[in-house]
Amino acid sequence: MVASGATALFVPTNNSLPKKRECANLPTEARSADIALAVDYRVYVIRADVAGHNESLLSYGSSEIVDPSGMVLQSAKTLSDDLIIDEIETVPYDRDNLKVV
Repeated sequence: MVASGATALFVPTNNSLPKKRECANLPTEARSADIALAVDYRVYVIRADVAGHNESLLSYGSSEIVDPSGMVLQSAKTLSDDLIIDEIETVPYDRDNLKVV
């Protein structure tokens, strides 16, 4: 997709786990992966994840928006409903210089 000119990648996830397998560092690991993806491919990474719990599942939530330089622009609260919004530049970038073409 990036080779075809994509400037943003949307990553829908459902990181719910059974409560006995909960992993509090999962949002941190997702953030590290998103930052690496954004920097490596010079694109925005927008992750949408579920958050909350029920009787058997737990999801800390890892929704966030990361810019092409790896800066986290917005991130959702953990373990609760949240809405994150930010403006992103969707015009093609000079990926070598991180500038709008």
